[in-house]
Amino acid sequence: MSFPHAEHVAMTAAAPLPARLRVKTWAKILSGLGAGLLGHVEALSRQELGLLHNQPLPLGGLCELYFMLTVAGREHILHARCRIDSCSPAAAEGSYWLALSFVDWLPDAPASLALIDAFLAQAAAGGQHTEVAA
Repeated sequence: MSFPHAEHVAMTAAAPLPARLRVKTWAKILSGLGAGLLGHVEALSRQELGLLHNQPLPLGGLCELYFMLTVAGREHILHARCRIDSCSPAAAEGSYWLALSFVDWLPDAPASLALIDAFLAQAAAGGQHTEVAA
């Protein structure tokens, strides 16, 4: 799986759900490298999240991630602990593509995964988000 852009970042986990979807939403990363950093979610599955970010982060490092999904017209904030699996420069100067894998959901993993499932199902059924090509 890769991002739908010229600069590809591999996302390797297989998901039994519909293909990863491009998401138009924000993400806030808390990595211990100073103040929280904002980014834009570009791809999502139950196992991984890809985003465009304004700062490189160290591979293998852990971070906390907050991001928003809209499901059935309601906005939901999700909170997860993630591992940084890849980081590479993006086409826009000062931007980076990051691939993060979910390590733990805070505070409730089943509820968080249910929201991701609902979001992916909604998007696959004709939501406003576009499917990412494999």
